[in-house]
This record gives sequence, C-alpha cells and structure tokens, in this order.
Amino acid sequence: MTATLAKLPFDPEKDLAGIALLAQTPTMLVASTQSGLRNLSHLVTRAKASPGKVTVGIGAPGSLRQFVIDVLSKDARIELLQVPYKGAAPAMQALLAGEVDLYPADVSAVLPHLQSGKLVAVATLGEGRAEHLPDVPTAAEQGFPNLRADNYYGLFAPGSMPASLQEAINSDVNKAWNNPDVRTKLTDLRVQLVSSPVAAYQKLLRDEARRWLPVGRASGTRIN
Repeated sequence: MTATLAKLPFDPEKDLAGIALLAQTPTMLVASTQSGLRNLSHLVTRAKASPGKVTVGIGAPGSLRQFVIDVLSKDARIELLQVPYKGAAPAMQALLAGEVDLYPADVSAVLPHLQSGKLVAVATLGEGRAEHLPDVPTAAEQGFPNLRADNYYGLFAPGSMPASLQEAINSDVNKAWNNPDVRTKLTDLRVQLVSSPVAAYQKLLRDEARRWLPVGRASGTRIN
C-alpha cells in the first residue's frame, strides 16, 4: 500500500493506468482450531476480556491484511496483538501450529485448510459471501460493515498509453474471459472472474485508494 511506503519513485495515479480488471477474491479472517474462536462476536468478547492477548499473524506488515486488523480493532474498540512474520507462508504455518490465534488471508490460500478442518472461518470480508464458502457470514452480516477487503487482480500499463490502446486491450481481455478453457483454469484457482470497462476499473482503483490510504497512514507503519 502506497500509504506505508516512505519513498515511491513514481506517482501511481499518473504513471500507471489500470486497463483491465481480471479477477477478485475476498480476504477472510481465519482462526486456529486451538484458539476456540468461531465468529466475530466471540472474538470481540475474548479480546475485551483479555486486551492484547488475542494474537494475529501478519505476513505482510503495511499491507491490506494489517489494515483489516486495524479497522477491526478500531471499530470493535479492542486491542489485538499483531505478530509480524517474514511472509505469508511462515504466518500460515504459525496459525496452523496454533502459535497465533487469527490470520487474515485470501480465500484461495486457506480454503483447503478450512475444508480439512485444520482452520476455522471467522468471517469473510467480501461484499457478499464467498463463492466457495456460502455458509460463512460476512463481517457486515456480523455487525462490522466497514470490515470489507477484496483483493483485485488486474492489468496495468504506463500512464502514457493512449486511451484507444487501453480500450483495445480491455476488449481483448474480456473476450478471453469468455473462453471456456480460460474460465475453467482460473476458476480452479478459486478466484472469481470479473471484468469491467476501463473507466469503471480506474474508478474502482481510485475509490479503493481513498478508502485505504487514511487507514495506512493512521497505522504508523513505514516501509523503506
């Protein structure tokens, strides 16, 4: 997230152009089976009873996953202990081993562990319920409407690319998404295929930046 970068050698809004939205997947809050956590109400009750005792693995400090925990902590008025790890893999291993109670992750990364019963789904943070986990309620359904975090995958180009070329690439990508083989392969990755016009994608990027920049700045995290 640009809000946490101490120095950035370019202007994301001017020097980059989002030209095609490809797919999205929501972030999920998952818990270790040892934690006993089952939903957000239980999590908040536990955290209020023992401030700073509920632990959260953070695989990428200064990222959307940390910001999700910051939003939850602020809205629920609780204190969670954030434990940083050097990447998503060690954070996931720590969660599976019960070294931390909670972890925010992509649905695609945790789905096998949820299906095997090794992890527990606390909430999905998408606008709606996750396609592969229809029984897991969203954070909004559990009383936290601000706790929404989708991960978007898309194509970018230099900001100087002519609008006509941006539109042409966007059109070709959307045509590819109608190919059954392409759709099958990407669906197997457990992501939701999406598409949009160039202007709509660029508006989405601006809206997401405006929503998360204040959270990133308030976090105090700075990455050199």
